Amino acid sequence: MIMESVQLLDGVESRVHRIFRDGLELDVEVDTDVLAGGLLDSLAFVQLLVSLEEEFGLEVDLAEMELEDFSTVTSIARLVSASGHGAR
Repeated sequence: MIMESVQLLDGVESRVHRIFRDGLELDVEVDTDVLAGGLLDSLAFVQLLVSLEEEFGLEVDLAEMELEDFSTVTSIARLVSASGHGAR
């Protein structure tokens, strides 16, 4: 069961990383803090949210959103996996 969870997270992480690379044209490491590093401006952040919705069906409630969930590729992958949308 744990191995399945790790494999799912790895797959989601790859897909999120591809969004950064191909959609946002940002070649970042999975643990790079894109918010603190200033790599995502407000327009790029909106593009990220749209891409996550398109790729995973993830709908983010802006009122309940925690910015730290969007700071790295890995944290976004965890958010997607925890929401149950990673298996798409």
